[in-house]
Amino acid sequence: MKVLVVGNGGREAALAWKIAQSSEVTEVWVTPHHPATCRLNAKIRSASFSLYELILREQFQLAVVGPEIPLSEGVADELRAAGIPTVGPSAAAARLETSKVFAKDVMRTAGVATARSAEFTDVREAEAFVQMTDWTGVVVKADGPAQGKGVVVAQDKTEAIAALRGFFDGSWLGMKIPRVLLEEKIQGPELSVFALCHGLNYVNLGSARDHKRLKNDDLGPNTGGMGTVAPLTDISVAEQSFIDGMFEDVLFEMHKRGTPFTGFLFAGLMRTEGGLKVLEFNVRLGDPETQVLLPLLQDDLVPWLKGCASGEFPEGAPSFSNETAVHVVMAAPGYPGTEGQQVLLGHTVSWQAFPQEKMIVFPAGLTEKSGEWVSRGGRILGVTALGASVEEARRRALGVIKEVAFTGAQWRTDIGGAV
Repeated sequence: MKVLVVGNGGREAALAWKIAQSSEVTEVWVTPHHPATCRLNAKIRSASFSLYELILREQFQLAVVGPEIPLSEGVADELRAAGIPTVGPSAAAARLETSKVFAKDVMRTAGVATARSAEFTDVREAEAFVQMTDWTGVVVKADGPAQGKGVVVAQDKTEAIAALRGFFDGSWLGMKIPRVLLEEKIQGPELSVFALCHGLNYVNLGSARDHKRLKNDDLGPNTGGMGTVAPLTDISVAEQSFIDGMFEDVLFEMHKRGTPFTGFLFAGLMRTEGGLKVLEFNVRLGDPETQVLLPLLQDDLVPWLKGCASGEFPEGAPSFSNETAVHVVMAAPGYPGTEGQQVLLGHTVSWQAFPQEKMIVFPAGLTEKSGEWVSRGGRILGVTALGASVEEARRRALGVIKEVAFTGAQWRTDIGGAV
């Protein structure tokens, strides 16, 4: 069978790599053009055709949509309309991620524990609320697709107001945000959990902890993710019960609203003194969480993807390794570019996939130019290593990162340090 993967980042590289390992698969096509993925497996193809030209040229038996923006634009709906079984929610269901306000309403109606919040379409009203609130802190969230960069955990009211103004006037994300959600800042360690869903049914895909801040010790600006570790070993029986109930309640609420959910559902949680609370939902696998979850998956991924698209999952649950996976991201100088710095691209990057059993390099913001690999995005590549412990996996990953580094490259050396 031929499989289509939509998206050209590190997440999609990991998806293509895992899908290509299936004995059912003859070819995996990645679009938009992501030539570096072809080095991961001989079955992987990528070309500069448009998505629609690719669909006309090739006969796909399965499609997987990676990023949230094409999902919000209805690509999954269009693929299904073309007769291709697809893993990815409809545009209506994708609002769980692309509209923070919609997601909060779903959570409140479904009875899912979450932080207090208020929504605004006027910057002056939002600023007045920030000045008056007695919350212990404020989180500012853009209501719309923001590619993981639309959340500002403000250190004080001055920073919250600056973020508000930046979202509304377009200076923060390069586009104006018409509506903003203000959320009470809650305290505790964060964790991410994942499920593959179809309607009211789902299977758990495990847990991970992302490291969003640019620098060691969680310092510096927020990013799309500088690395991650999986699985988490500190989830209690009671917390797992909360997680299972949360997925069930949200899927039921989406079904009740006439927008049943099909695809990957990713919940960002925080462990507070009052128990777990949901911070947000993403309607796709995380990046870089995918790069640790899939190397740990011992099953063939394709039957589970087919089950998601059709509604008929295989019996039982996916099987995962009992090892630890650590993924370390190498970013371009200037990344994430949200503090007045320019992200510098076009550097030559010397890399290889290192396709060993417990080590692999996933390309992200890389492209080919004049026979060389050059950086084209903020997060250039990431190294995943498996080990018997966090320390062993991290040490192996950092050893490879140093081999492909260039002037100005940024990476963290403490990924997985706070598990």
